[in-house]
Amino acid sequence: MGSMILYPALFNARISLLSLTFLLLMTSLLLATGGCNGGPRTVEVKMPEAQARLMAIKDAYSNFIEQARRPPRDKAELLKTLESDNPDETLTSPRDGKPFVICYNVDMYEVDWAPPGVDPIIAYEQQGDGTRWVISPPGRIHQMEEADFQKARFPPGHKLQN
Repeated sequence: MGSMILYPALFNARISLLSLTFLLLMTSLLLATGGCNGGPRTVEVKMPEAQARLMAIKDAYSNFIEQARRPPRDKAELLKTLESDNPDETLTSPRDGKPFVICYNVDMYEVDWAPPGVDPIIAYEQQGDGTRWVISPPGRIHQMEEADFQKARFPPGHKLQN
């Protein structure tokens, strides 16, 4: 019976030794082949243009909140912190050609108007293409299926624009 107790311990030690050996082998293999291909490579991933524009809007919105200690009240205030050579283009969705709808005067860091489990929206594409790019507090940029978008929560008093 005593050998039954020792056997699992020896078995686990053997597995640990095999795991360690495998790990060392794979690490040395990766290090050996890494030096032959000229070092690390940079891979560029192109962000969808609608997402990039919403990121600029989100950055401007949060920068305004940081500087003024309140959210922007309108487009004119948002433009003060929007870093863009062409603000009209940045504020327009490349997918539907319409201006993004931005809910002004909403603090994206203090969302008490949306119940848990419901996506609150503070900016969105008017039409999209069956999905819509949106900004959800506290600055998450993502695509929503149209059905989910219709169930989303918007700031009090906001009327959905299509």
